[in-house]
Amino acid sequence: MSAPSQTSGLDALIPKGSNLASGYREIPVKNIKSNKSQPRENFDEGELDSLAASVQIVGILQPVAVRPIGNDVFELISGERRWRAAKRVGLDFIPAVIRQVDDEVALEQALMENIHRADLNPLEEAAAYQHLIDEFELTQDEVASKVGRSRATITNSLRLIKLPPEVQALIIAGNITPGHARSLVSINNSKAQIDLAKRIVKENWTVRQVEEYRQKIADKDKPKRKKALTRDEAIIALEEYLANALNTRVSISMGSRGAPGRAVIQFADLQDLERIVSGLIPE
Repeated sequence: MSAPSQTSGLDALIPKGSNLASGYREIPVKNIKSNKSQPRENFDEGELDSLAASVQIVGILQPVAVRPIGNDVFELISGERRWRAAKRVGLDFIPAVIRQVDDEVALEQALMENIHRADLNPLEEAAAYQHLIDEFELTQDEVASKVGRSRATITNSLRLIKLPPEVQALIIAGNITPGHARSLVSINNSKAQIDLAKRIVKENWTVRQVEEYRQKIADKDKPKRKKALTRDEAIIALEEYLANALNTRVSISMGSRGAPGRAVIQFADLQDLERIVSGLIPE
């Protein structure tokens, strides 16, 4: 017996065999293909089992998003977990919103959904950014604008790809955080990166401890006094600091002739705004 599915009055007016260019309808589960550019590579089996159990009882509550790629054949844009759960419980049809989008927009939308739902591990996110750059010849600034992140966030994310596989494995496993990993990137020696990553795990270092240790190494290598930042350099440094802390784009402008300055914090949607506010004002 197939699990129930959720339909609407609009769907009842649309023949299931029709091939609309766009809009809402129920699509045969077997006619949907996984997104070839899906940024997420790993799906938690326990989470899928839990979602499948929910689908078995109440059906699919939120439609997936797809785009047509052939005669009544569609590629997922977002909702791969729901689609996989539907297959697990043997649903014949799944509610879907059909969109007419090209490869670049499809990848952007898949990436955005995963990022704002925190579904990607840091390396999958970095790989998705790199795919946008390589596949569509975008700059880091353009990627940042499309996904609602700061350029510093994109740059720091891409640096993770350069780390040794041993360190990347620790990131994926959650043994070290992206903050730890960003500190390791500035060390120009793979063996030293691996050794320090293992020490972080063994001694349970905080990011601050890693930064302090790295700074000690830098001070030994560069005993010269650091040059003081200019006013503009200080503003840029502060923008990057806030952008990294809030994981979004931040711009600061100084007022002239006694006028107040202004700091602009960008957000993608209400959910993203709530994330930023929760970071600024902890419970």
